[in-house]
Amino acid sequence: MVGTFASNLQVVAPLRQDVQAMTTELAALRTDLVALKSQTGEVNSAALQAVQARVAKMEARVVQAGDRIDALKAAPRELVDQAIETSMQSAARAFSAAVNDIRTCVPAEG
Repeated sequence: MVGTFASNLQVVAPLRQDVQAMTTELAALRTDLVALKSQTGEVNSAALQAVQARVAKMEARVVQAGDRIDALKAAPRELVDQAIETSMQSAARAFSAAVNDIRTCVPAEG
């Protein structure tokens, strides 16, 4: 459980950097699109289509990164749930053992 949490933490920083880089690149591509549109006046030019294809690829990467982030967000909840379940099972076993100990007690002779 701790290993899973630690490995998730190691994934978060590079993932965040990846998303920031993709966001920056998308902004630059949008700027390029506006510049191309104003220069050529043709929406269907080859250069514009190439930039639009790059934007589409970047948007797909952003979606994938978002999915990975969502999975990482769910991981701590799962880890907490697992810890609670394990603790409850341990407490139940201890309580059961204590009850069994009490049941086997006999009054002191005297």
